[in-house]
Amino acid sequence: MFAQLCSESKNELGVPYAGFDTFVKMSSGNPRNLLVILGKAYEIAAFKEIDFINGPKLSVAIQTEAALEAARFMYEMDTNYGSRSEQARDVATRLAELLRAARYALNIPEVSPLAVSFSDADLSIEAKKTLDSALNYSFVYEISDGRPDRNNQRLNRKIQLNPLLSPRWGLPIAVRGDIGLSKELVNSIFDSQRQDDFNLLLKRLSARWNSPFKHLSAETVQDELF
Repeated sequence: MFAQLCSESKNELGVPYAGFDTFVKMSSGNPRNLLVILGKAYEIAAFKEIDFINGPKLSVAIQTEAALEAARFMYEMDTNYGSRSEQARDVATRLAELLRAARYALNIPEVSPLAVSFSDADLSIEAKKTLDSALNYSFVYEISDGRPDRNNQRLNRKIQLNPLLSPRWGLPIAVRGDIGLSKELVNSIFDSQRQDDFNLLLKRLSARWNSPFKHLSAETVQDELF
């Protein structure tokens, strides 16, 4: 709810990303990622003639700008290595768009949507290759303990977006729960040839998440409310 209020606020800041603890979480334990964020904060402070070391604490606006610049750096420049990296970037974009639709929906499917789960057997050959590329370029991370399937003993895979990229889409930096993906949806995300399928499926999901009373009759809605 806080993120939704920030997103809809007239303040240009949007969703804030500030505090050293926040930056450490965004770095996912990778010192280089943390240095990228702090480096961007230093550059912005220097441009504004603020003493980064001995001066006052950086404002939330400057820290958020640094987080955004770090996300932009990773997304646009730090992983530009040819066609496979471009496909991996497209995967991260589609996954982030799904997570963003979930976070800012009226009927939020998860408290902190940053991860998805699915059956590895559902992935097409091309989807597996592109997912491997996204993992290799650190656009996404795999959560090793997975997610037990509710209907059988199978352990589904669990993938989360790199939290360093979260500011680009106003997403959370911590995982709490995950969004289960159908075979059609998971392949539309991770198969680089299925962008049109993804657009259609995301539109349907957004309609469902933003229409909590869609499948209820007028009498049922009144009974539920009163």
